[in-house]
Amino acid sequence: MEKEENEEITIPLNKVKILMMFLLSALFFVLGFWLMFGSFESHTGSYSRYSYVKEPFFRFPAGFFFICFFGIGLFIMFIKLFSSKPGLLINNKGIINQSTRVSGDLILWDDIEKIIITEASHQRFIMIILKNHQKYLKKVESRFKRKVMELNYNSIKISANTL
Repeated sequence: MEKEENEEITIPLNKVKILMMFLLSALFFVLGFWLMFGSFESHTGSYSRYSYVKEPFFRFPAGFFFICFFGIGLFIMFIKLFSSKPGLLINNKGIINQSTRVSGDLILWDDIEKIIITEASHQRFIMIILKNHQKYLKKVESRFKRKVMELNYNSIKISANTL
């Protein structure tokens, strides 16, 4: 059986998983506002063992962190929820990862040393080990994306959470 030259494998984004992550992000985003601005007055006047939560010293930074971190998550999941792009595209030229914000470029088969499927904290990852990581670092214009790629050393990690 002969293989077609223009054959493509498309792996779509899992909209159910993305919706669940969106809803969880929304819950923690609202929790952040509640921590920052909610009323913690006790109706009984007694102290509980969790009274430190009532202190602004704890509440404000925790709420601020929740709002910032999960607000970004809300934004990203909202975009992914209504995106029509596939999560992963595999063709005869290479792999195009569109499942994360730090992705989108074609990874050529000639630049791939090996592909490993790994698991960390009950999350599966596809790890693509590159022969020349610097080649891809030079293409990235965003300093944030470049820093994330530098942390991955000579590999590109694709989370299977949204695929």
